[in-house]
Amino acid sequence: MSLRELCRWLEIPYRRDMDAGFCNLKTRQVEARCGLRPRVFDFPCRMLRVGSALRTVRPALWSERGRSRYRFCPKCFEDQHTPYLPVHWRFDPWRLCFKHRCMMEDACWKCHMPILLPEKMEQGGADGKGITFMSQCFHCSELLWRVAPIYVDQLAPLVLSPLQEVQLQNGCAFVSAIAHGYMTNLLGRAVRIAKELPLMERMQLLASGDSLSPNAIRQRELLEEEGWQDC
Repeated sequence: MSLRELCRWLEIPYRRDMDAGFCNLKTRQVEARCGLRPRVFDFPCRMLRVGSALRTVRPALWSERGRSRYRFCPKCFEDQHTPYLPVHWRFDPWRLCFKHRCMMEDACWKCHMPILLPEKMEQGGADGKGITFMSQCFHCSELLWRVAPIYVDQLAPLVLSPLQEVQLQNGCAFVSAIAHGYMTNLLGRAVRIAKELPLMERMQLLASGDSLSPNAIRQRELLEEEGWQDC
């Protein structure tokens, strides 16, 4: 069954950004047809709906060429019994895995290709014969979790600036605020995230662009180590 056929059967709009189609999904109908428990889609749908509605300088939901783009935690992928991509991995400010305290990776460690969805797993891999798990690169078949994680608590001094450390923590807080519907501002008051977000962006309190990408951090760490060796 092709993705278009599946979408037609589930009555889900087929589009390049499939996550966007979940914002207005008839969840009860899909749950019934798939034999899932009621309300199982409520949380991810709400996350996507709020994330897509936020008016931000840089979109909260990460995209590339009109398709959903995801980061991933290599340790989470390694631990998952059935590998999958949690919805919060798509949010651009989420750059740190709160559970494992490691940087979220943004591409395959071997071929450097990003994770873009939807993809046809049966046609994936270097030979086009398909891949078995979501934790494999769609382009070269490598297991994505084989990359050496960047543990932020073990980084050499000065690799992360104080502002970048704050941005990593705020990325987790940002997604948590979307999940709960509110956030605590600098005065300790509960406010709607849409009200506080413009201020956070103006103060550069959220990660943006490639300055906090894993490759940038690895290069900085290498330069820092070389600097200590030269002393």
